[in-house]
Amino acid sequence: MPRLPDHVSFTMIPNFIFDEQLESLSGGELKILLMIYRKTVGFDKKSDKISYSQLVEFTGLSKSTISQGIKGLVHKKLVKIDRTENTNRYTYCLPDINISGSSKIEPEVVQKSNTQPVRKSNTQKKVPKETEKNTTSSSNLSEDLWEVINYWNTIFPNTLNPDDPSKVKDIEEALDQFTVKQIKQAIFMRSKCSYYRDNKPQLLNKPSAFFPYPETIANDLERKSRDMYDFQEMINKVTSSNLTTDDFEQLADSEIWVLKKQRHRMLIKT
Repeated sequence: MPRLPDHVSFTMIPNFIFDEQLESLSGGELKILLMIYRKTVGFDKKSDKISYSQLVEFTGLSKSTISQGIKGLVHKKLVKIDRTENTNRYTYCLPDINISGSSKIEPEVVQKSNTQPVRKSNTQKKVPKETEKNTTSSSNLSEDLWEVINYWNTIFPNTLNPDDPSKVKDIEEALDQFTVKQIKQAIFMRSKCSYYRDNKPQLLNKPSAFFPYPETIANDLERKSRDMYDFQEMINKVTSSNLTTDDFEQLADSEIWVLKKQRHRMLIKT
């Protein structure tokens, strides 16, 4: 059996990933799964924070492919996502392994009985398909949905109808991949960035051009106007000028700092 040279580092991968999980994975899902495995198990960690930009860099996949791949891995219960932080934290889900080393769940053996089961009659009348109505109502929405809808309508007044089931579904799917905080920050950045105003003003306040597209949300999260800084950029600005941290204010529910307006006007005049 060939052996790796002593100086070569490696990550041990269990056989069941190849024997039992490989068949059900798409190429994109496999790349993402291996990266998550490397960043967690490979570094002896239970979970790790991984950004979309890291996933793009390490896998070579597009953001839309990564979005679909993550959704598939979560659906197959191979990966868990903790969205309580600003950057998603991923965990590889180790399947239950029996003594033989197989991760497959053996079917439970049920003894046959001579007693015939009693068939229960269904007393509820089934509503014919043609008479069924969509019962989605804004009164049934979760707190997270309401928070996102209200924030969107605060930034872009009266452009998102909470009684529109298709829009609600789009937001629910977005919340499967982003936190409320991330979506609100993406909405805010979208409203402040000149990209849409200069290039695509017709898409700026359209929910249908935002919520159904994870890659758009991820892009908007990274947008910043000229006067916006992340923490490290703000520190660099302070150390390279006559500014202090008191000249900046942090935007609510975000990791972004802006120059205070009064101080900014003084700097422009000078």
